[in-house]
Amino acid sequence: MRLIVVSNRMGAPKTGKVSVGGMTVGIAGALAARGGIWLGWSGFFSRCDSLTRHHRQIGCVSYVGLDLPKHDYDGYYSGFANQVWWPLAHDRPDLVRFNCADAAAFRRISGRFADAIMLMAQPSDVIWVHDYHLIPLARALRDRGWKGPVGLFLHTPFPQVEALSQIPVADSMAQDFAAFTRIGLQTRADEQRLQRFMAALPNGGDDAVTHPAPIAIRKVDTLVAPVGIDTGAFARAAARREDIDPRLTEAFARLGARKAVIAVDRLDYSKGIAERLCVYEAFQRLHPASAAQAGLIQVAPTGRKTIPAYRAEEERVRAAHEAIVSAYGTESSVLLTEAIDRDSLARAFRRTRVALVTPLRDGMNLVAKEYVAAQDPQDPGVLVLSREAGAAAELGVGALLVDPHDLTGMAAALARALAMDIEERRRRWRAMMAVLWRHDAARWADLCLAPLYAAAMRGQALVSKTQAEIATRLPSGFPANTPHQRPFAAPALNRTGESGFLPPRQFFVKELRAHSPSRQ
Repeated sequence: MRLIVVSNRMGAPKTGKVSVGGMTVGIAGALAARGGIWLGWSGFFSRCDSLTRHHRQIGCVSYVGLDLPKHDYDGYYSGFANQVWWPLAHDRPDLVRFNCADAAAFRRISGRFADAIMLMAQPSDVIWVHDYHLIPLARALRDRGWKGPVGLFLHTPFPQVEALSQIPVADSMAQDFAAFTRIGLQTRADEQRLQRFMAALPNGGDDAVTHPAPIAIRKVDTLVAPVGIDTGAFARAAARREDIDPRLTEAFARLGARKAVIAVDRLDYSKGIAERLCVYEAFQRLHPASAAQAGLIQVAPTGRKTIPAYRAEEERVRAAHEAIVSAYGTESSVLLTEAIDRDSLARAFRRTRVALVTPLRDGMNLVAKEYVAAQDPQDPGVLVLSREAGAAAELGVGALLVDPHDLTGMAAALARALAMDIEERRRRWRAMMAVLWRHDAARWADLCLAPLYAAAMRGQALVSKTQAEIATRLPSGFPANTPHQRPFAAPALNRTGESGFLPPRQFFVKELRAHSPSRQ
């Protein structure tokens, strides 16, 4: 019984250091503990419709990269995923740009992933899909005959029901959700939104209803399981006495003797970076004595520059930062717009007095958890956390919770954090650290996978029972290992394009057709 993880991007390690995205840590840990396959986009584009794959084995985990056609990828990723689902999930319906071609490409990409899975999967495998990019995948697999468990974990918030229901493909997306065995979400509020969305559509409230679509819209099985981090590993990385990224070293040097305030986000309108910089400017005006002793380091790697909303957000952030530097000097604020490795960030977190994690809307925000894990137990920093981050439900026991739209309130919270005495800082840190130890990445994976493995075992038991019943009904002397008794094997396409069965040793092939892919 193998685990097959599917996501848009893979977390295959390329160096000894791990990138900023902490989400991959939990997935990689689950695979390392169980063995299996991680399937994702290879980073390459194919010229045509061949299922070109690239295989790399690391320990008991096979990393399989799938090439995707450029024309579909643009509509799937830059189109529907990031101009429909993402703004809806982060309460920005004003930024939604829907068109039918992008929606069709979004569905076709899931179809390609489904084709690749059917070439590799064995009947007893458990498939675990990650995030909004591949919402149609379970339905695509069911259409191809897959009977086994398929789970989804949605890392983003679930959109407002009223907004999601207005897009033209809302009914189709409900059928997509219904095809999953179990859907994991970050918070109880997200779970309630998903269930309301399913119930609001035609026949959505009746499990047994007959729906004209291939898959009946029904109440889906859900699970609230907030993503955790590898708490111990991150704490150890922070405690190591090693050099940090030179850009961070320079940033700390520029602040001099000031207390360092740090914020780390991918540059995105949902993160509230421009708003945070406005808060910092208000902090300078409203709390000048405290501000004179503090300096801000904002790490905000840029991306998705093909999307107009992201280019506009980058301009807002740069303008807000330049205004602070112009008014209060270069030692007041530093902006870094390139990615920094997680080990360097861990050690930087340990050197700072305050972390500002103030997204306008966020599924979880693992930076908040990583900041807490990185702290020196004897001299911990203070976490200022937005109520709109999923992490607030767990870390509210020790963080200073703020409304990300209340600029003066956030400025006051920052002043309070900088002035907080060491006993209160320790007490708050211990409360949050206890949560991180209890709800780490391993426990998150166990919670999500337990019902999927249980479903797989029930399926195997049913197959064995059925085979035994068939065997008792066969005539005396009927040949053993008949086609009726053989385990199911997914049909594959061989090099000639003919239907056949793919032998196990050929699960990982670099090409299924004679031509070579593009390496654009």
